Amino acid sequence: MILAFESSSATASVAVLSNGELIAERSLHSTRTHSKTLLPMAQALMEECGFAPNELTALAVNCGPGSFTGVRIGVCIANAMGLALNIPVISINSLLCLNENIAFYPGNVCVMIDARNDSVYTAQYKFGEVVRPPVALTVEQCLKDVPEGTIFVGDGAIQYEAQIRKSAANATIAPAASMFCRAGSLCYIAHRRLQSGEVDGTQQAEPLYLRVSQAERMWEKRNQE
Repeated sequence: MILAFESSSATASVAVLSNGELIAERSLHSTRTHSKTLLPMAQALMEECGFAPNELTALAVNCGPGSFTGVRIGVCIANAMGLALNIPVISINSLLCLNENIAFYPGNVCVMIDARNDSVYTAQYKFGEVVRPPVALTVEQCLKDVPEGTIFVGDGAIQYEAQIRKSAANATIAPAASMFCRAGSLCYIAHRRLQSGEVDGTQQAEPLYLRVSQAERMWEKRNQE
């Protein structure tokens, strides 16, 4: 049994998977911070499903990239629960999570998460295999040499659709429902990792940022002046 936490964007979600099947998922888009909503959502979901925390086999969490604060909240909650329950915390990046949303697509996938200032967090996949690992690039760099017929997914694909249409031959934009990370997708990836024996029983999650935060960039700039 796996409980997953998604907090890398404005929408928080939690999900429970049992014996390889997703049995419940809940999402909340709120002005309240994830620190106030994520754990109560998870507790309510477990109660509704009739499961106790000590029945969990593992936890899964989105480690980023995404909202710096949101990622930290999810990782901290998952790691604290993992230590308390003595179960592994499976760390899954946002780009792989979005690729899972369109696992049905039998071709090239380009994941784009808006990083602002004409930049994106991006990765490319084909048949589930990594073609380009997660990296922070400008939109222009991201779209350079993208294979023909690629499908684009993520909020960056929404934000920069015009540039995609102009630069990528025969591009497809993924359905709206697949554009944001879901805790349910984290569950499926975590389940496969457990089944394959990849998971260390004591492992914990670490945030994946790909670049420093705006606050850190501003601090560095001030100290260079």
